[in-house]
Amino acid sequence: MAIKAADYLKQNGPEKAFAAFDAPGGAFHDRDLYVFVQNNSGVVQAHGRNAALIGKNLISMKDVDGKPFVKDIVDVKDTGWVDYKWLDPQTKLVEPQTSYIVRVGDYLVGVGAYKN
Repeated sequence: MAIKAADYLKQNGPEKAFAAFDAPGGAFHDRDLYVFVQNNSGVVQAHGRNAALIGKNLISMKDVDGKPFVKDIVDVKDTGWVDYKWLDPQTKLVEPQTSYIVRVGDYLVGVGAYKN
C-alpha cells in the first residue's frame, strides 16, 4: 500500500494525494492499514487515521521505549522499514509496529502494520 500511495503521490501531486490518503474508507484504507505522510522536517502532511496530527511537527516524538521513530522515518533515503511501538486502535494497547516507508522527494510516505 505504501508503494501504491507513493506512486499516486508522484502521479497526482500532494494536494490530490493527501486528500485521498485522508479520506476515511477510501482506496488507501484497508482494515487497520492506512497511509501517513511526513515531510523532511517531521511535519505530518497526511494521516489516514488521525487528522488532528496533520500540520504537527513530530520530529522529537519518541515511542514508549524512547526510540526517536519519526527521526528514523525522516532518515529513510529511498525505501525502508522502521520499527517502533504505537497505540493499536483496535486493542487500545501499545503494540510493536513496523512501517514501510517510501521517499517521494521531500515526502516520506508510510504504512504501518502491527506485529501482534
